[in-house]
Amino acid sequence: MTLISLVIAVLIGIVVLAMMIGIFGVFLYDQAVSAVKSAFSAVGNLKGGLKKP
Repeated sequence: MTLISLVIAVLIGIVVLAMMIGIFGVFLYDQAVSAVKSAFSAVGNLKGGLKKP
């Protein structure tokens, strides 16, 4: 009986950990995408500024 409860507890812990990783992963992915977009826009502004006299 204790083995079954231990397995259930481990599965619940894995599910909770996966949910937390998923939430943090989405947040970090959103932050990374916004940072990459801002970097690309900054590079584009630099190139545009260099092209224009």
